[in-house]
Amino acid sequence: LSRPGGAQNGTFTAPSLVNPSGHSRQCVFTFLAGPHQRVEIVFTSFNLRGTPPECIHEYLDVYSEVQQPEAAELINSPFGGRYCGPIPPRRRISLYRAITLAFFTDKNYTTPALFSGRYTFLNDSEYQIGTPAPNSPCSFTVLGQTKRTGTIVSPTYPGAYPK
Repeated sequence: LSRPGGAQNGTFTAPSLVNPSGHSRQCVFTFLAGPHQRVEIVFTSFNLRGTPPECIHEYLDVYSEVQQPEAAELINSPFGGRYCGPIPPRRRISLYRAITLAFFTDKNYTTPALFSGRYTFLNDSEYQIGTPAPNSPCSFTVLGQTKRTGTIVSPTYPGAYPK
């Protein structure tokens, strides 16, 4: 959670879980930026069981277009991908103020070595190129009177482009 005057970056790791019965477990990480910010996620290590696309027993789901960060609202958020094996998700920058990672496993125990990464809360002013059109994350009106020059980038550049 980004707070005024607080740290604007940090690290995260997989949870340490003890699960002797091998039941399915889910851990949800939600990175919530402050007003006028976005979240950047970069994985520094990644080694979950499985081989894509058959991510069955252990995987990480990524949601980078989350409008409402409550876990119950993920069902309404566009799905950003399911990842397992040794290849990490690409760098992500949130379309709005939040990124959610949902980790699933049925392993008897897990350690932080399964995955790790960095998060950074970014100022979203570089992504504000004009007045957003209603109900569209990628349509804008740019007026020459208010913004004489600028750069047009995809909504989450340089991160992975949302689906």
